[in-house]
Amino acid sequence: MTDAPRDTSRHPCRLCTPLAFLLSALLHALILGLVLWLAMAPPDGAGGGEHVVPVSLAMFGDIAPDEAPGAAPATSVAPPPEPEPAPEPTPEPAPMQEPRLQQEPEPTREPEPEPQTEPEPQPEPEPQPEPEPKPEPKPEPEPEPEPEPEPEPTPETPQESAREPLPEPAPKPRPAPSPQPDPTPAAKVAKPPSPPPRRAEPPPRNTRPPTPAVPDRQATARRPGGTSARGGGPEPALSAAARHERENDYLQALQRALSKRRYYPASAQRRGLEGTVRVQFTIAADGSFGSIRVVGSSGSSQLDKAALTTVKRLARFDPIPTAIGRRNWTVVAPIVYKLR
Repeated sequence: MTDAPRDTSRHPCRLCTPLAFLLSALLHALILGLVLWLAMAPPDGAGGGEHVVPVSLAMFGDIAPDEAPGAAPATSVAPPPEPEPAPEPTPEPAPMQEPRLQQEPEPTREPEPEPQTEPEPQPEPEPQPEPEPKPEPKPEPEPEPEPEPEPEPTPETPQESAREPLPEPAPKPRPAPSPQPDPTPAAKVAKPPSPPPRRAEPPPRNTRPPTPAVPDRQATARRPGGTSARGGGPEPALSAAARHERENDYLQALQRALSKRRYYPASAQRRGLEGTVRVQFTIAADGSFGSIRVVGSSGSSQLDKAALTTVKRLARFDPIPTAIGRRNWTVVAPIVYKLR
């Protein structure tokens, strides 16, 4: 049995197929548009539906006003926002520069203190060998005085008080001789100008003033040469004032001689040593020195030794004048050391 042909011309759903295709196309277009809109929409919180793009004002300098609306759809699907009121002209911000690495300032190194080099100790100058002092001359033995019937006066004490050579030493009174003095020589030495006879008669008062000259005459008679003052001796006996003046002259001459022969070591001069040394020594009748020693130190042992060397170098001076009437004389001489 054969099927009868169907009549499709009157079928009520003959337009369903095109409608289905059209609806399907519209649905797909809607879905596609929604997807595109979501993809082009800015994320939440961006503000105003704008897509934040880093731009600078320099990018808008060359764009014409009529070209700006056309460019908006290319960057965003949403309609462009309303133009904001023109802000006050602000200075164009400088283009952002990449942050540069700032070099940390190198810590200023404090200059290391240079190690203080201790100055090398200068070698002490070798002390110049002091010249060997000449051996002290042995004092010549004094001739023993001839025994005299009259007892000799008490000899003068050799030790005298220390004194400077320039000031005048105070004369020491000689003790009066115990024996009866010979009035005749004393009268000849004193020679008072025309004494009245009544002054010459009293022996106690008139014979005492000239007695200091008696030891001088006797010392002159017993000097090493053995010649007396009346027998052609070099110097007659002097008065107390003249004798005092002769002592000062002798001491000043001795001081000048010591100054000329002063020994000042070069090492002491380089070290700047200064001071005054007081040296005591005894002058014999012939001018030789003995019993040399320091009685006043300068504070420097080197200068004290130099002062002793000075006196030992001189060793001898002029004999003591017989008019002074001294067999020996102990003096103290100041020797000054001062840099010029």
